[in-house]
Amino acid sequence: MLLSSSRSLTKTFPWAALILLFSAYSTVGMFLAEFPFIWVNWTLAIAGVFLVTMVFTFPQFQSKQWFSHWLRSDTSAFILLVVAAALLSVMLLWIHIFLKLVTILAAETLTRLELSSSGFSVVKSFWLLMITALLGLTLGWSVSSII
Repeated sequence: MLLSSSRSLTKTFPWAALILLFSAYSTVGMFLAEFPFIWVNWTLAIAGVFLVTMVFTFPQFQSKQWFSHWLRSDTSAFILLVVAAALLSVMLLWIHIFLKLVTILAAETLTRLELSSSGFSVVKSFWLLMITALLGLTLGWSVSSII
């Protein structure tokens, strides 16, 4: 009985998605190790990890409601359009940073979908994503610091 439950856990546990998420955050950890202001960067990185994990894990953070609030009037829609255009130009200027962020978001999305389809609860998914991300950042920083 115990052997069959461990086999089903290995089949349903999203190892590939977690390894992908871990390697994406390791790459970002190596990137962050190159900057001189390490505590400011790490504080922002950990806050970003927490924010991304919260947004992808908990269904209360729906962007659809936020955008519909901003698109109710022409003035706020225009402001949103101008801000989006400014952010797009910044993204194109710093494409090497933006690609790392897109990779993290894609890996986080894939992992969250895999965890959801495997039957993990919201709280377990949150902690698994958070621990994987922080371990990946730490390993990437450690490897970059040693080398």
